[in-house]
Amino acid sequence: MIRLLFIWSMRNSATAYVQGINDISAPLLIVFLQGALQSTDLTEEEIIANLSNGGFLEVEADVFWCLTKLVSDIQDNYTEM
Repeated sequence: MIRLLFIWSMRNSATAYVQGINDISAPLLIVFLQGALQSTDLTEEEIIANLSNGGFLEVEADVFWCLTKLVSDIQDNYTEM
């Protein structure tokens, strides 16, 4: 998630990182991981074994673009005009 938030803040220099962006991205990450794993009863080891590095990158990309869209719709609430 650190890499995801860093890239997001670099691409959105007008808003940069603000407190709470991680709280928005965490549920997105869980939803996309569950979709990729197609199961909710896995241990951490099983998750790592079931997702290849490419799978983690796909989840990360999906979370990034959903976060970008979601925050772009609400950014007027926390940026100065």
